[in-house]
Amino acid sequence: MREASRRLSSLPWRELAPVVGYANRLECRPGETFGPRCISDYQLLYVAEGKGEVTVQETARQCEAGDLFFYGPGVPHRIRADRRDPFVLYGVHYLWQGPLPEPGRPPQITIRQLGAAEKLPYRDNGFLIGEDMTGDSLLLDGHRRVPPKRFEPFFARLAEAWPSQRAATPLLLRSLLTELLVELHASAAGGDGEGDGPLVQRLAERLRRHAAERYDRDWLSSWTSYHPDYISRLFRSRMRQTPYAYFMSCKLELAREALAHTGEPLAAMAERLRFSSVHAFTRWFVRQTGMPPGRFRRASRTI
Repeated sequence: MREASRRLSSLPWRELAPVVGYANRLECRPGETFGPRCISDYQLLYVAEGKGEVTVQETARQCEAGDLFFYGPGVPHRIRADRRDPFVLYGVHYLWQGPLPEPGRPPQITIRQLGAAEKLPYRDNGFLIGEDMTGDSLLLDGHRRVPPKRFEPFFARLAEAWPSQRAATPLLLRSLLTELLVELHASAAGGDGEGDGPLVQRLAERLRRHAAERYDRDWLSSWTSYHPDYISRLFRSRMRQTPYAYFMSCKLELAREALAHTGEPLAAMAERLRFSSVHAFTRWFVRQTGMPPGRFRRASRTI
């Protein structure tokens, strides 16, 4: 890495090789607070729903869906959920470069809690990807607003992929984070990329609402008045996955949320999500995440 004007840490695009150490979706409890603390790596923190306050160094922001925060090693920060409408967060811990780890052995993350009176030296929290401060560069600088419909799917895919212990998972996580950073660059440069037309967005919303049911391909025509093959191609071109894959990702999100935030027994959860048995549900969950539901439940209470 080298220093740029304003003494920003920076990295050329061609040298970008991120290594994801942790990615999660967390539905915060009312008033739940993390920090003040600092971390040993970098983090992108995305607000998906609800409200709260995020403080980075000495700048506090009241935030809502679409707020994206960035901070690096040694930068003090605090995350506090609203008591009436606590937020839902996606957190991605990562390093900018490094060899891909063995599956199931991500880079070690150190989170240090700060004392109430402890003060750390101020440091510039910006990071520049690119050669200089031009339109070909991406500056991550504490906080920005992003379109939720455009960016939440990136964070959701990272959170869904992280628990898996498959051999290709570290490479998948690298590619997903790289894709997210490129999309942030396109957004900052005024690129179009919204891609979610009203028809596709309405279909995606209905699939999400029905995610606890068994998938029915006839929904595609009955909900849109188009042939299923046509609407499937359109959906895939806009959402980067098939309607069925999107539906099953929504079902996985329901399972993950129930495991993380309720004590619902696995047998009841399997029945509610329309699996033939708890064993079928467990096998599916392991295929999707790389870990059994019980272990996921135990590991889900951090950000």
